[in-house]
Amino acid sequence: MNYLKQINIFWDFHETHSFTTTEIALYFHFLRVCNHCQWKNPFKRNNSKVQSDLGISYKSLKTARNRLMQAGLITFKTQAGSANVTYTLFNFDDVDDEKVQTSAIFDEVRDEVRDEVRDEVRDEVRAAKDKYKTKTKTKTKEKKKDNLKIIQKDPEEEANALYALYPSKCPKRGASTGKCSRNKDKLKALLKVKPFDELRLTIDRYVEECGKTGTYMKNFSTFLNNLPDVSQYREDRQEEHAVTDRSIQILNLLGNGKK
Repeated sequence: MNYLKQINIFWDFHETHSFTTTEIALYFHFLRVCNHCQWKNPFKRNNSKVQSDLGISYKSLKTARNRLMQAGLITFKTQAGSANVTYTLFNFDDVDDEKVQTSAIFDEVRDEVRDEVRDEVRDEVRAAKDKYKTKTKTKTKEKKKDNLKIIQKDPEEEANALYALYPSKCPKRGASTGKCSRNKDKLKALLKVKPFDELRLTIDRYVEECGKTGTYMKNFSTFLNNLPDVSQYREDRQEEHAVTDRSIQILNLLGNGKK
């Protein structure tokens, strides 16, 4: 990078852009830093260090470097949470001397900076979108897991609920039905192959039938090892409903006949 050429072309840019004293000071500060780094371009500079060296506020620093970038003299990259900024000076070594005195150089620099900034912004937007998608997918998975936790009942609680449905003593003879903790383990095993509602209906209907018919209740372990067919209970209940409906119809007919 040619130090003198950079300075001369900067003043040509100044004729068009009328830079402020802060913007002029900032550009020559960056030029000096780049020179001390043996023209390493891009280079990093800390915000606080730049502010201290030039005696300016952070707001003035932001305004000045944005103006220099808009003019096509520099580009810079910031990183969230970091005070270190990566700066790049536009290298005029490849610019023809004839262009220096014309507006062609401004158009060329402007287009190059515009393309570079556009590519950087596009990459940052893509990275932000990918990050957002990843977060969204993670949140969706976590939400699904939470929903499953809500939908899936605790087998321990279901087993306890079913255990409580079976009487501890037979209503007919008053003898113990032999309920014990092993029955809960058996209920947990049954819940893996049968729905909770089916097991609940089976127990309810068996207890109800024993109460109606005066039948001795089975030992709970025996009952769990030889569960009655719940479909039979459903058919019996449907038949009961059908008989009840027919009875109501007959009574209505008799009542109408009396009238």
